[in-house]
Amino acid sequence: ANLEQKEKALEYYKRVLTNHPTQREALDARNAIEGVYMGNGDETGYIGYLNTLPEGNSRDIKEDTLMYRAASTLFNKGDLDNAIVKCTNYMIKFPKGFNFWDAMTMRADAYFIQKKNKEAAKDYDALIQHGADRNFTRNLERAADLFYQEKNYVKSYNAYTKLSDVSEDLAVKRKAKLGQLRSAYHNKQYDDVIPEAKAALSNKTLEKSEIAEFNYYLAKASMQKNDLTTAGIAFDQVIKNTDDERASESRFELCHIAYEQRKLPEAEQLCLNYAGEIPAEYQDWAMKTLLLLADLYTEKNELLNAKVTLQSITENFPQGSAALLKEANDKLASVTKLEQDSSRIIESGDTGTPETPIDTPDVKTDTTPTTPTTPTTPTTTTPTTTTPKPKTDGATTTPKPKTTPTKPAKGKGKKK
Repeated sequence: ANLEQKEKALEYYKRVLTNHPTQREALDARNAIEGVYMGNGDETGYIGYLNTLPEGNSRDIKEDTLMYRAASTLFNKGDLDNAIVKCTNYMIKFPKGFNFWDAMTMRADAYFIQKKNKEAAKDYDALIQHGADRNFTRNLERAADLFYQEKNYVKSYNAYTKLSDVSEDLAVKRKAKLGQLRSAYHNKQYDDVIPEAKAALSNKTLEKSEIAEFNYYLAKASMQKNDLTTAGIAFDQVIKNTDDERASESRFELCHIAYEQRKLPEAEQLCLNYAGEIPAEYQDWAMKTLLLLADLYTEKNELLNAKVTLQSITENFPQGSAALLKEANDKLASVTKLEQDSSRIIESGDTGTPETPIDTPDVKTDTTPTTPTTPTTPTTTTPTTTTPKPKTDGATTTPKPKTTPTKPAKGKGKKK
């Protein structure tokens, strides 16, 4: 019905133009006719109609402007597929047209809305290479985000760096700094990450989430440069400023750093403290922490404690990372063999020193997200540990989960 009304209106205004209208009537009729054609995205039909008029000539109306307006009408209606086609046709026909860059911006925006990231990134890249215009900062921000999503970290680093320089919006500048840091880290530009993170952290107006993220990348880059002291301080700040997966990873890394620095009593106590603080949804980091604790016990020849720790992994995390479960089982087999070999030596006459068994930490294995308690900040000195009381019957206790296990959420951490 709506289409029929438009057709009737079109015929009416065409008759007006052929019946010797006044100048005002002719102008109104032409505008109405243009509106119908352009509303249908039919600028070609409109140009053809103008050429049928005695006084009409397409040169009187810029064809490039009409084609651009047709694309714009479709875009504003949400007909993105056809808007993209119209923009592309315009850009092919008028590569030096007055509206060329606006058409490319419209096409890039349409791709962006449709989440066609590769196509949108290509257009936005061309736009920022063209130079500054009224949409330059917005196009630059979108290009940087898309490059990062597509893992083109060289281009995302360059785009975020430029965005940080040209934007006058403080929130955008801070976002650009974070993007720059992420891109540099993933591109293994560790010598850029460290000073940029330290400079950013000197800003006293940062939000807690920003403090956590800048410290996270500072810590990760410092680990790559083997600066364990700086990494440890930064990981501790991550724990203090966020409770997401990075905090769980940071707890494991603090244990790992103490172990690498050969601060074994501190590493042991941190493992015992942190394994139970890691939320169930990040259980892979709890598994990694217990694996490290088992390594520490094995190194100290406390094989019974290593065995109990490894058994607690297989019992408490049956649906954890397959790779980590395999590692736990492989190490359990190795420790069991060492234990058997040790028993044979004792039977042959060398009794050695009996091992004092300990309880391994309770770990969170339910899938209900929990808010981790604020951890005790590790110090650089070896902490005083409390020697666990041995069981009177000499048997170890397999660690029990705090709640009944129910399909733990799989962690996302990568094995160190």
